[in-house]
Amino acid sequence: MAIVWAALLMSAIVCTSSQYIYPKENDRCASNRETMMEIRELLIQQERIKKSVEFIGQMVKRLKEDVTKTHEDVQIIKRGLEHYTDCRDYYLNGYKESGVYLIYPLGLKNQMRAYCDMEVQGGGWTAIQKRTSGSVGFNRTWADYKKGFGDVTDSYWIGNDVIHQLTKGRNSSLYVSITLTNGTTLYELYNQFSVSGESDKYRLFLGGPATGTLGDRMLNTGMSPYNLSGMYFSTPDRDNGRYSHIYSDRNCAAYWGGGCHAAFLNGPWSSTDWYNPWSPTVMYSRDIEGVLMMIKAH
Repeated sequence: MAIVWAALLMSAIVCTSSQYIYPKENDRCASNRETMMEIRELLIQQERIKKSVEFIGQMVKRLKEDVTKTHEDVQIIKRGLEHYTDCRDYYLNGYKESGVYLIYPLGLKNQMRAYCDMEVQGGGWTAIQKRTSGSVGFNRTWADYKKGFGDVTDSYWIGNDVIHQLTKGRNSSLYVSITLTNGTTLYELYNQFSVSGESDKYRLFLGGPATGTLGDRMLNTGMSPYNLSGMYFSTPDRDNGRYSHIYSDRNCAAYWGGGCHAAFLNGPWSSTDWYNPWSPTVMYSRDIEGVLMMIKAH
């Protein structure tokens, strides 16, 4: 377009000059001016059409995205109408695709979203913790961990009340996985897992056998301080750590921003303060692409 405008400008200059030298050229120059105006209008219209096409393209793209999201929401709601307690129920009723589902662990009046893995170790796993970025902070209060927080499509904690309800009176397994930045996924499977209610400080009960590629850093570690079975839940505002009476000046959850242990999955994302996520297999948080903790009733 710049070339066209240059040509039109040059034509105008030539005509303006020649009118004084060759008066008979007036008619031709007048005709040229009309042509120039017509071309100018055509170029303006062309630019408007181009912008309109670009705008329509953007609108079509947004419409496609909205349609896709609406379809996904409809599928989630449709699945939720069947009022299943957890992901295992969905799996047993023919749902084999991993994704977000509506579950009812606390009764029909308390629906919630959860990520369901329908592929790993036979499928039917309910994710109780999921981290894929640092968009959600895990240095939270007792109340936050009680009710749950975060974005189920990215990073979230399902809630301690929900975990208790899903494992109460049931034989459940715990699956822990860490995906590294090089694409490798390591896991550890614990055959027995349950969490007590709030009145018992959400005490963890864990049993073997433990199998996998991460290594056991929660149960039979060979060092009693690192054996987690029987331990209470702690947060920065409520210290229930095993050695709180010894280290009266240090609340592990507050000091390390989420906990302290050789199995430490709730630390500050990609921070030097998140040390020993799963020692000694994974020593530095910078190596972590994603973390997942899932449960399933036997």
